[in-house]
Amino acid sequence: MKVCVHAIRMLVVASVLAIPYAALAKNTRPNRAYDVFPTLRTGQWIRVVGVVMKDRSVRCTELKVLAGDFLDDDWGLTGQIEAVDVPGGRLMIAHIPVLIGENAVLESTYGHYESLAEIKPGMIVEVDGTYMKDGTFLAHDLDDESDEFELPPGERRLRIVGKVEQMDPSRRRIQVMGTVFFLTDGTQVKSLIR
Repeated sequence: MKVCVHAIRMLVVASVLAIPYAALAKNTRPNRAYDVFPTLRTGQWIRVVGVVMKDRSVRCTELKVLAGDFLDDDWGLTGQIEAVDVPGGRLMIAHIPVLIGENAVLESTYGHYESLAEIKPGMIVEVDGTYMKDGTFLAHDLDDESDEFELPPGERRLRIVGKVEQMDPSRRRIQVMGTVFFLTDGTQVKSLIR
């Protein structure tokens, strides 16, 4: 008899404890784009990836909130080169002018480039450096990533690591490096600790 009463008590306790966990499981959902705005702040470091549209906005496919210690030269930009100005030491990725620093390292999968003259429009590159207040990206490293990306014809992708400049939660827009990313229901939102 004591065993039966004890077993019933255990079942009651187990069912009471299971209710909150079942409710929690029902309320758990994947982290969606609209979840990020209440916690995101201007000046916070993020990594955003998306598809460049004709109006220069970017449909955001992935947003990662970054945490850790960042320096002014921790900015990053990955995209397809639209133009190269060899005498001026500049190139254009999306609408962002990139100034190649004097001591910048120009690398590819196969070694180093000797000069900016070897960098061509259409290449996909990753540049690391500092985003200046005048809207120019000062690069201290350039890596040719062309061999690592296969994009559908006509599609241009852009990845930026930088600080949030502006937000418009009602329109689901975030501006980073002068570029407006619009978030959709398909945007994957993640958090990373650096």
